[in-house]
Amino acid sequence: MPQYEFQCGSCGLLFSKSMSYVKAKASDFTIDCHCGHSVRRKMTASNYQFAMTPTSTNPQNTGVYSFDTNADRIIGKDSEEKWKKIEKRQKEKHSLLQNNPDKNGFDIRRRLDNHYEIAPTQDRQAYEKGMGVVWDAKSKGKKV
Repeated sequence: MPQYEFQCGSCGLLFSKSMSYVKAKASDFTIDCHCGHSVRRKMTASNYQFAMTPTSTNPQNTGVYSFDTNADRIIGKDSEEKWKKIEKRQKEKHSLLQNNPDKNGFDIRRRLDNHYEIAPTQDRQAYEKGMGVVWDAKSKGKKV
């Protein structure tokens, strides 16, 4: 099935869509962008997908999907970096709880520098009191 490339003139989004030639021709090679504007097909050197057999588990670089492959690599790297940050934060919290066995996860708060600390008892009590007020208001049907 042919792969057509579109670029919205309004929001600038560049995307591709697979659709049959008959359906594409019926719509005059025009589809709607997510922003609501009508977008016409972008003319490219090849508006079709090559049929080929993969020779390895690595993404194939035929020139048609090089954009998609690079986007997948960027997304993969970004995701890996975010998970490393999450794991680092979890270790920091776990370490705090190990060093303060009488505390639990509700006693941890994030500082302005994005590190964690054990909240003082009076701060924890003030937080719980505030949450109690919120829950009372919600139980009475008020919007908070």
